[in-house]
Amino acid sequence: METALYLISNAVHLYAVFMLFKATLGESRLPPFAERLTYILYYAVNCSVFLFTESMLLNLISNTLPMFLIMLQYHRYLRTYFFMTFALTAVGMFIDWIVHCIVPDSIFISCNTLQSIMFLGLAFIFRRVLIREDTDISSNFETFLPILCSAGTVIIAVLMGPVANLTGMSIAALLLMINFLTFYSYDKLLEKMRLKLTLSSIERINKTYHEQLEIMQGSQKQIRLLRHDMKNHLLVIESFIESGETEKACTYISRLTDSMKTDASYISTGSSELDGLLNYKRAAASEKGIDFKCGMILPADTDIDSIDLTALLGNLIDNAIEASEKVSEPQIELITEIKRGYLNIVVSNRIEGSVLGSNPKLVTSKPDKLSHGLGLRSVGQICEKYGGSAEYYEDGGRFVADILLKMKR
Repeated sequence: METALYLISNAVHLYAVFMLFKATLGESRLPPFAERLTYILYYAVNCSVFLFTESMLLNLISNTLPMFLIMLQYHRYLRTYFFMTFALTAVGMFIDWIVHCIVPDSIFISCNTLQSIMFLGLAFIFRRVLIREDTDISSNFETFLPILCSAGTVIIAVLMGPVANLTGMSIAALLLMINFLTFYSYDKLLEKMRLKLTLSSIERINKTYHEQLEIMQGSQKQIRLLRHDMKNHLLVIESFIESGETEKACTYISRLTDSMKTDASYISTGSSELDGLLNYKRAAASEKGIDFKCGMILPADTDIDSIDLTALLGNLIDNAIEASEKVSEPQIELITEIKRGYLNIVVSNRIEGSVLGSNPKLVTSKPDKLSHGLGLRSVGQICEKYGGSAEYYEDGGRFVADILLKMKR
């Protein structure tokens, strides 16, 4: 039973290492199956050495060397591999020392159970707090549950004391499984949320392209109508000239020229993708009686992906239009400027009463909170991608979304 408990504990420890490596080192250069196989081999070597030898040196080598070799499959510098190996080994030794000081004779320690659970909890906190992975996806409550589970296990181990009977080992095995399933379920939930966020972004992009297509089709229709009418216009001008009514001909040409001029309110940013989106949103706002002002100029040498800008602006403007429908004299304003190497995007809309006062976290009021709550999360992820920030505040009767995106050039 004690051997089985150790094997389960080591599997939990391995899962914590896998979780850390994925968070800090990124994607593997190997196929998913081969990546998992390297961890299985690491587990097999480490368990075999522990079970068949009593040498502390061999156990240390069987833990650190395979860990270092596993890291070689990720895209990082060699010094990163050495640092990670040293850091994880040091953390493991520190946890061993802590638990031996608390409950030196507990079955939870001899089978590596308590150490594995504490290491798993620390790995989770490191990924969540220091790397800030998925902070825009999961809620604080969802984050609290795995930490509470690990903390509860530590407390139970301390209260049980030096128990080494079948009951103690059974409790330890049960707690191990509960901890593993809690963290595994949390990761699966995050994976589902990431997928939903990705699909939402793709849907947003497809919607934007559809809107651009509608604008192009409308322009083509206007051109066809103009070409159809041009023959008649030329006949009228010809008749004026033939009858010597030059002044009437000039007046007619002037009126015709004015009718052919581009709409003065057409938005031109320097990006065809953004032009299509913004002009469609302006038209949609106009249909709802919303005054839409745009002062956006995009630098020609920007390295910010137009797809990211489209998703970001689409989300912010949609929110502004939705909020503007609830107020009198609605108005939306979009302005941009360059500030110390950052692209500053400000979208504001008129409000009646405080929005942040009644809803400080900007939680959606729509029934499908999972789907409709992804907009601002998407904005936050785009800002994080470009080393920027998203700030929401109220100023002078307006709700303001203030975005900063770092420009490399």
